[in-house]
This record gives sequence, C-alpha cells and structure tokens, in this order.
Amino acid sequence: MIKEHQPMIISLNELGSHTDMKSIQHVLLGYDIIKAESTNKHGGALVAIDKRIRCVPINLNQLNIAAAIITLNDSTYTITSIYSPSNTPLPLKTMSLLLTYSNHTILLGDFNAKHIDWGCSTTNPKGAQLLKWINDNNLIIHNTNMSTSLRSSNIIDLIISNQQRDSIDCTSLPYTCSDHFPIFIEFSNILPQCKVTVWTIQNQLRSTLPPSIQILLKYKHYLQNRYRKTKLENDRLDLRLWSKIKKQEILNYKARQWTSFLSKLASPNPKTFCNHVKLLNKKPKKGFSGITDDDNMNIYKTPASILSYFQ
Repeated sequence: MIKEHQPMIISLNELGSHTDMKSIQHVLLGYDIIKAESTNKHGGALVAIDKRIRCVPINLNQLNIAAAIITLNDSTYTITSIYSPSNTPLPLKTMSLLLTYSNHTILLGDFNAKHIDWGCSTTNPKGAQLLKWINDNNLIIHNTNMSTSLRSSNIIDLIISNQQRDSIDCTSLPYTCSDHFPIFIEFSNILPQCKVTVWTIQNQLRSTLPPSIQILLKYKHYLQNRYRKTKLENDRLDLRLWSKIKKQEILNYKARQWTSFLSKLASPNPKTFCNHVKLLNKKPKKGFSGITDDDNMNIYKTPASILSYFQ
C-alpha cells in the first residue's frame, strides 16, 4: 500500500503495546517516526513523515497523541495523530493547545466520536463535544459520509483541519488488513518541494557497470540500510559478506576490462591500435583558428594569409 500510493505523511492508530519501534522503522524506511504509547494494549498513535520534509516533533508527554511541526513552501503545519479510546474523554485541552503551534492544523485519528453531522446513525456524548469544539475553532471535517470501519457504518476515523474544504480530497482505500479502512488524503494547496537529483548527464559521462554488478550494489545498499535500522548481528554479518562479494566482483570486472584493453593494443590491425591509443590521452585537443601579428592587431585565418604573413 505504501509503495503504491507513496504518501508523504502517514498516521497510524491502535498499534498496540506489542509493536516495537524497530519493527516499525524496518517497515517505514525513509520516514521520520513520532510515536506515542497507549493507555491500553490496543491503543497508541504514530506519525511518520517523509525524511525529505523538515519536521520537528512536539513533545506533549501524553499517551495516544503523536504530533510534529512540518515546514513546506515556507509555511508551517501542525500534524497530529490521535487515538481516543471509547471509554475515555476527548483530549480537548491538548487538541486546543496544538492549534497554537502554527497557522495550519491537521488532525487525523480515531476519535470514537459519533455524530449525525458527519454521517453516523447516532450521536454519542463524545460526538457532541467534538462538534462543539470544531465549530468553536472554525475547523472542518473533510471525510463526512465516508465509510471507515468494517464493523459498523459509523464514521469514527476523522480528518480535521482549518484548510479550505475544496483543497482536500479524501478517498477510502479498499484494503482490509485491519477492521478500519485506510484513508488516502490529497492536499491540492500543499505541494511539497523536495530536492530531486537528475542523473541523466552524469550517466552519460561515466562508464556503466554490467547488470550483474548493479544488482549486487543495490542489494548491498539494501542490507546497509537494514542494518542501520535493526543493528542485529545477523544483518551485520550479511552486510559484511555481500560487501566482500561486491568488492571482489568489481575487481574481477576491472581486471577483465584491462586485459581486453591490452589485447586490443596488441592487435595487428593498425586502426584498432590507433583507436585504443587515443583513449590513453583524454585531454581534449584545442582547435586551431588562426594567428595574430606581433601587435595583436591583425588575425590571419586562411592558409593564404598565414603563408603571406610568414613570408
């Protein structure tokens, strides 16, 4: 799902106390992770932000709420993931505090708050409290009337922000790996400007390794990233082994290339010999355009004028 949709920001709820940080980092490579522990074994909240986006975690010291400030296009946004268990009150005091960190606020999560205003069949006390808080702070719910649960038709997973309603598009994704449907959100007025390296010219200037060695390099790079995340001894040994294999294969490839080059230098064909000798002198030759006289007043370019000058 992550590979297909490539989200810049991920919000997760109800990870549970059994999900350790190393396992999360292993799955979410390339993301900065802010995780809040849970009040029970089924709770917890997490925000994962693409490493290309500058972010600062907000230290709330509160369970079930993970938040960070991100910077995009010279604007700051407060991103918050909240899980509110059904038997606990909404953390309205903390939610109000989060509104003060920046001018742009986005709250994502499972609030367990039901209200007919956003498509639920009934209204519970948490839903009434949440609607009042949203109205008092001029916020908007963007995924009204969108099914988010496999267990009921009530909508308890909400996207709340102070962004314009028509600037956000929400889609419920057809993945059933949980009892909640994941929601994919697109912000048309927030276009992250990430640095992208274009390798087209560089690839043209340097030689290309054979596909077999390129595969070795990619796998060695994968093992390197994995060991940096896990720090496990087995991963370290795998990385060490593949580094040795990669190094030996590159040495063998260079030896074969050099042997082939020497054999062509020894070719009895004069044209083959000359073409390969030229490769030893890589300095570009400067073209001849003309000569000047002693006073640098006149330039002689044609063969006849040059010959006349020397006579």
